[in-house]
Amino acid sequence: MKIGVYVGSFNPVHSGHMRLVKGLLEKKIVDSVHIVPTEGYWEKRDLLPRKERIKMLKFYETDSIHIEEGTVYPYTYQILRKLQKQYPKEELYLLMGADQLPNLSKWQCLEELFRYPIIVFRRNQMEIEDYIKTLPDATFLVVDFDEIDISSTEIRKALQTGKNPGILKEYLHQGVLSYIKENHYYENGRCMMLEDIVKKMKQKKKTISTMESCTGGGLANAITNVPGASEVFHFGAVTYSNGYKMKMGVPSEVIDTYTVYSKETATAMARAIQAFTGSDYGIGITGKLSDMDPNNPVGEDDQVFITIYEKETDREDPLILKVSQSTREENKEYLIKKIAEELQKMI
Repeated sequence: MKIGVYVGSFNPVHSGHMRLVKGLLEKKIVDSVHIVPTEGYWEKRDLLPRKERIKMLKFYETDSIHIEEGTVYPYTYQILRKLQKQYPKEELYLLMGADQLPNLSKWQCLEELFRYPIIVFRRNQMEIEDYIKTLPDATFLVVDFDEIDISSTEIRKALQTGKNPGILKEYLHQGVLSYIKENHYYENGRCMMLEDIVKKMKQKKKTISTMESCTGGGLANAITNVPGASEVFHFGAVTYSNGYKMKMGVPSEVIDTYTVYSKETATAMARAIQAFTGSDYGIGITGKLSDMDPNNPVGEDDQVFITIYEKETDREDPLILKVSQSTREENKEYLIKKIAEELQKMI
């Protein structure tokens, strides 16, 4: 028997995924498909817990479509190794979209991975034969199905914004859509968290101020968008230049010693804005969102340093985050959500 192994985040599963699976079964290219939802190893945005994605996949489970619920490993070759032990007499095929081919050479343990034939779904009219030629040790089977021009990212965006409700009905199983709505998944979690934070701060009579660099006032804007935030938000400073960081109270020796892109500078920013405003909490943010700063050539691209400082306990909560979205706006959104998550824990 031929078993197709389909590894992915399925966040959420949609009809594009399942059309490919059912196409393989209908054409008898494989006899069954095992769908393996991965864990959140690479900080995927808005990734639901694996058990929740499994529940949604269960709406599609049949005699020929199986959902792997047990322990899953971080690397695909480990997943295949585990399944081969479970099904020692069966022939396993790895399923993947053509868009994964350009990075396939970077996957872990290719020698073992290439022991299995790979079924590739052509995507976006991509000319994949050139990529296949660079991987002569692997066996590829290219299949062409009518492609559904939709992605999980687009579906999550529709759920978060409330726009394009038609694509949800068209591309999501009704059971999946109902489950998502019942549990309020993929809603704007950042807004919900900030509303909760403002509410708790009002109850505890706490206040907060921010000093932001790379986020450009995005955090202050997000907080002040919450009704009633004027009772808790004291002040927001946007300090792109080192000079103005120092005018706001950041010691020059901290920047000189550790550079402006550092945990120490973020902490000094948080403490300085707290002291300047007398707030209960101060937040400092510094780092790079891809663009090079000609005035500060040091530091790693796509790395951001954040510190939340609590005056009452003299507690510093530093974060070092990597950003990887395609736009600055998406990166800022990610950072603000992460800060909101940390604030929820502290307040």
